[in-house]
Amino acid sequence: MVVIWYFSVKNTEELIYEDWLGVKPQLLWALERRMDATSALMMNTSVRTYDHTAWYIIEGRAVVKNELGEVSAGAGEWLFPAQGERRQAFDGPLKFYSLNFTAKWRDFKPLYPLDESLVLSGEALPSLREKAKSICDELYTRLGRESWYLGVHACKLDDWLAIQRMKAEWLEDYAAAMKILGVEHYSPSKMDPRYQQAQQTMENHDWSQRLTMEELAQKVGVSRRQLERIYQDQLGRSPMSVFEDFKLERAKTLLLTPGVLMKEVAYEMGFNDISNFNRWFYRLTKVKASAFRESYQIGF
Repeated sequence: MVVIWYFSVKNTEELIYEDWLGVKPQLLWALERRMDATSALMMNTSVRTYDHTAWYIIEGRAVVKNELGEVSAGAGEWLFPAQGERRQAFDGPLKFYSLNFTAKWRDFKPLYPLDESLVLSGEALPSLREKAKSICDELYTRLGRESWYLGVHACKLDDWLAIQRMKAEWLEDYAAAMKILGVEHYSPSKMDPRYQQAQQTMENHDWSQRLTMEELAQKVGVSRRQLERIYQDQLGRSPMSVFEDFKLERAKTLLLTPGVLMKEVAYEMGFNDISNFNRWFYRLTKVKASAFRESYQIGF
C-alpha cells in the first residue's frame, strides 16, 4: 500500500496565525469620566502617541487638532483621535467613555494607522457603546481605580481572563467601526526571521545595561553591516532607533507605576542622572517625563 501525502504550498505574502501573534493587542485603560467645566479645561493638552484611542461623548464636547485639520465630537458621537502628535481639548461639563489599547506589528506599525481623527455616530454601531459601558463598569468592579493605567493593578487569574475576553469583544466592534469608516487594517509584508530574532532580543534585554550594535548583531548571528541592511529593508530605520523605542515603552510603564520614583525609573533605564533621563525622554516624546506621568493621572 502506497500512501501519498499532499501538501499545499502557502503564498509567502499571506499572513499566518503566527504572524498575528506579533500584534499583541493590550488594553491600557477603559474608564468613564465625569468632570465639570474647570476640570475639563485642565485636560486640554498636546500629546504624542501611536496607541488606539476611542472616546464616546455622553455630555460635553471633545476636539482634536493636528497638521491635517481639526475634528470635534459631541454627545452621542464617537471620536477616534489621530495617532502621532495632536492637540486635544474638552468642553465641560463632560461625561465620556475613554478606551485605549495598543496593537502594533513587529515593524512598529499600528494595526489601524490613523493619520486623521474620525467621528462616528453612536447610532451607527450601538453595540460599540454598550460594550464600552460594560467594560468600564466591569474593570472598575474588578480592579478599582488605583491608576488609570491597568498594567499596575493587582490582578487575579479570573480577572485577567475576564479582561482578555472583554478586550477581544471590544476589538471586534472596534474593527467593525473602522470598517464603517472605511479604514483598512495594516498588514505587513513577510518579515526576515533575523529581524524577528533581533526584535525579541531587544524585548528581553536588561534595560539598565547598554546594548551596542555589535552585541545585537552577534546575538542574531550576522555582521553589524548585515543587521543595518536588514533593518533598512524591514523598517527603513536603524536598529538602535528601534531599541530606543523599546526602551521608551518600558520607561513609560515605570512612570505610570504608583510609588516608583523618577530617579528609580532613570536608574532602571540605565541613566545615573535624572536630568539625562529627562532630556532623553523629552527628545523622543516632546513631552517632559513628569508631564507624561501627570497626564495619565488625569486620565487621558
